[in-house]
Amino acid sequence: SLLSGLPPSTIEMAEQMAKREGEEGWLFTLDFPSYMPVMSYADNRELREEMYTAFATKASDQGPNAGKWDNTEVMLDILNLRHQLA
Repeated sequence: SLLSGLPPSTIEMAEQMAKREGEEGWLFTLDFPSYMPVMSYADNRELREEMYTAFATKASDQGPNAGKWDNTEVMLDILNLRHQLA
C-alpha cells in the first residue's frame, strides 16, 4: 500500500490535515512532524522520493513548485552582504 510502514499516528495526522483542508485521503506536508515519519518509515520509495524532492527544492527555482516561492535573489543578496562584511 502507498502508506505501508508509516506509524498509525502519522496516518491519522495526515487524515486530519486533509479533512481540515476539505480534502479526502491524506495530506502530508514538509513540516517535520509530517515529513520525518515518511522519510524514516515509509516503505514506498516513490513517496519518499517525492517528499525529499519537494523538501530539498522548496524556495527555489526547481522542483514541483518551481519558482512559486523562489528566494534565490534574497539568498544572493545575503551572500553578497556577508562577503562584504568579511
